[in-house]
Amino acid sequence: NDGRLQFSNYVENSNCQWLIQPPGAATVDLQFNYFSTEANFDFVRVYQGTNNNGVLLGSFSGNTLPPLLTSTTGTMFIEFTTDNFVNSTGWECNYTSSTLATIDGTGSTNSFQLTANANWRITDNQNWLFASPVNGTGNQTVNLLAIQANIGPERVAELYINATNGNGGDTVIVIQRSS
Repeated sequence: NDGRLQFSNYVENSNCQWLIQPPGAATVDLQFNYFSTEANFDFVRVYQGTNNNGVLLGSFSGNTLPPLLTSTTGTMFIEFTTDNFVNSTGWECNYTSSTLATIDGTGSTNSFQLTANANWRITDNQNWLFASPVNGTGNQTVNLLAIQANIGPERVAELYINATNGNGGDTVIVIQRSS
């Protein structure tokens, strides 16, 4: 989907679950946009991993907006439970993910598979890295080239992949090892 989970005007006595598992993800970040549940009775619980046996990242109830949550496993599990009495307006959150690519220190190449259902554009924050293509539509292989050897310590670049319509994005973290 587009990275958005929305739940509003929820019903009583619910038990809903979502698994966020983007292909190739190294991390998943979850940001709540609004939050309103019956305090101490209706809960949103967020776990690192593929089910509710994973590490609990947070349990939330009431009207306080939860903080940004990060799973370092590339997967996140959300569980929403309500009692059978009072309900509220609900909550909405968005997720983004990052992917990891490694390049050796001599100045070499790597690639990753970009999965998208939109037109997209890639920008980066370093001048030693070249990505191709920088614009596209749908699923494509993106090739990476470190245009210079790395004689110092390991260095990191971030590729920012954004839908050209402004809805959604992702980050690929590129690490160039030292030579």
